[in-house]
Amino acid sequence: RRQLVTGEGWAANKSRRGRDGGDDAGDAAMDDAVRRFASGAFDEHTYDALLGLRAVLKTHDARTAAAQDALDALRSPSDFLINARDGLYGCVAGGDGPPPAAASALAERAHDLLNAAEDAAAACARHIEGELLPHLDTSRPEVSADELDVLGADWGTLARKHGVAPELLPAALKTMRGDVDREKMA
Repeated sequence: RRQLVTGEGWAANKSRRGRDGGDDAGDAAMDDAVRRFASGAFDEHTYDALLGLRAVLKTHDARTAAAQDALDALRSPSDFLINARDGLYGCVAGGDGPPPAAASALAERAHDLLNAAEDAAAACARHIEGELLPHLDTSRPEVSADELDVLGADWGTLARKHGVAPELLPAALKTMRGDVDREKMA
């Protein structure tokens, strides 16, 4: 189970990532949110920190999905490669008799370039799979956007219950605790 409240999951993930594991804005949003939740020192900025952290996670997930889409596109047999090969074959094999030597040599050079493009696409796919996706995976905070959505919804429900804006909930809680303490003393 991930530890948003204590920050243990984030701290372990951050140390695993090392110094260059994530982007500074995402790290700052995560650090701020974890510090606020771990300390229990909720204030008018805590709700904004929660929303900021959710935005960081959504952005990170979108980047990971885009990288995966790029990898999927590179892995699938591309129509342009198939069509280009067919066209080059038709250029030298079509018609009656052998093609002119110059056309044959130029088509062969084009085919070599097409092979180089295919090799470059394969190298790009290996890089995405071996470098980019693992980096994105290890730089992602170990809390899900869904967990933050639930926390944000609970926060909003509690704020509505007490008739305050979500960012004012910590101050309302402090006031209610003071009222309870005064009642106990009376």
